[in-house]
Amino acid sequence: MRIYIYIVFITSFWLLKTEISSAQYSYYTYDALTQEIKTLSAHPQVSIKSYGKSYSGKDLWSVTLGKEGQPALLVVAGIDGSHQAGTLAGILMLKNMLKTDSLMSLLANKSIILIPSANPDAISGFFSDQKYEKSGNNRQTDDDRNGKNGDDGYEDLNKDGLITMMRIESAAGDHFVHPDDPRRMVKSDIKMSQSGTHIYLTEGVDNNKNDIWNEDPSAGVNINNNFAFEYHVFSKNAGEFAVSESETRALMDFIFEHPQIHTIIHLGPHNNLTEPEKYNEKLAGQRIIKSWLEEDAGVSHKVSEMYNNHTSLKNPPSLPHTPGSFTQTAYYHTGNFSFATPFWWATAPDEKSRDTMPSEVNHHKKKSKSPASSDYASTFLAWADQEKINDIFVPWTSVEHPDFKNKKVEVGGLKPYVLFNPPVSYIDQQVSGHTHFFYELLSGLPTHDIVEPLVEKISDNLYRVTLKTVNKGALPSYAIINDKFRFTSRLLTEIKLNDKQKLISGKKIHKGTALQPNQSVEHSWLISGKGTVSISSGSAKTGISTIQLNLN
Repeated sequence: MRIYIYIVFITSFWLLKTEISSAQYSYYTYDALTQEIKTLSAHPQVSIKSYGKSYSGKDLWSVTLGKEGQPALLVVAGIDGSHQAGTLAGILMLKNMLKTDSLMSLLANKSIILIPSANPDAISGFFSDQKYEKSGNNRQTDDDRNGKNGDDGYEDLNKDGLITMMRIESAAGDHFVHPDDPRRMVKSDIKMSQSGTHIYLTEGVDNNKNDIWNEDPSAGVNINNNFAFEYHVFSKNAGEFAVSESETRALMDFIFEHPQIHTIIHLGPHNNLTEPEKYNEKLAGQRIIKSWLEEDAGVSHKVSEMYNNHTSLKNPPSLPHTPGSFTQTAYYHTGNFSFATPFWWATAPDEKSRDTMPSEVNHHKKKSKSPASSDYASTFLAWADQEKINDIFVPWTSVEHPDFKNKKVEVGGLKPYVLFNPPVSYIDQQVSGHTHFFYELLSGLPTHDIVEPLVEKISDNLYRVTLKTVNKGALPSYAIINDKFRFTSRLLTEIKLNDKQKLISGKKIHKGTALQPNQSVEHSWLISGKGTVSISSGSAKTGISTIQLNLN
């Protein structure tokens, strides 16, 4: 077995590496990721292919664990470029699976497909000399739609190689410094008698002098906003139209070209695994369905239980679906069960020590406190303090700003990428639990077994054949929303006769709907003629079972 060591030096940023199985890992550059994928392909159970190209021509890689064409779980990472943890997590988890005998035994009739980076152009932002959270691909974009690409980008005012935030003392501001933690800025709430003391903006100057700062950095198209479900036209970083980007189209084509995909897991900045999807009768009954159907919501509840039983992640931050997101489109437009998790997030040391928000603050004066804040940034900072991780924050430093003369301007704040891309050791801590989750999920994929076959001789040359098809998996044959689609992969049960036989009653091909776990359906045929009949049943998502019966 070859072991490759990648050492990445990042200016003014933590060194992201840890020791795992005698190998050293860091967040992947595109070249390092490609080499890792090609190394993995040497394993007899692994195959790789490029399923398309990014905007700048980079290969979009898929890695299949198991045989092509078998019922599969699809794991997708790196759609939103700001979440590079998913790419690393996917690779580390796949490596762990290759060492897990019980999981490898499932590959006789099931498979896992990993797309480690569905938006590889965005990786470069993570390693750039001037670092900001780059979510999009390399397309030049006119983010403020004024006919000019990138005419108001970021400037590194304090020359530290990082684009953070700036706070400007102003009575017209709508933010104030948190009284308990001066690192933090808090948006004022007039309902809580809070007064703003600062304007709070991303680091840079107003290049086009329209009193809007950094509105056109030409940050590319965020693929995770470019999918079709609830796509927002003219939304920033969402592209000119739904599925406008080669990365988006290639991923959708990949899913439709692989009907064996049963369930999709997105390792990205959304979460519907710790908390299941809910059924909304009104939204589910609309012409354009906007709620998981009732039966599918039940499956979401079951999968959520699996996830919470196997992973140690608690108290997740709010990470709702966004317009044009992959996870939503994968359910509503491709008919697959579709789940998302960031794989890791910071957890407050304990509930008692969680940061609280003052209910009334007037010009920095704290009077009383309300229940614990749900602000993830405060949770992250408390976690980092506990873990003694210091290199995550740029101290507020005064700078001269051409747009705010005679005002105190400070630059600082959380460094780019840190909120969900921790030191690699914290990603590694989650690999084992997630591998157990994937094992249970993979083993629970539906099967379509043929059971209780019976041949009855009615007369000298007339036979009745009866059998049942049953789903022995823990999950249904497919998501019920498939039945709403015009084109879908239904369960097919087909009987094949020899040249001397004739079908008297019963359908030669029976199209069925999804079977729930342990649900069965009976089939019966009346056949004239002796010899062997062959019966197959199933679909790409369940696998095909075949049985041969002799009529004599």
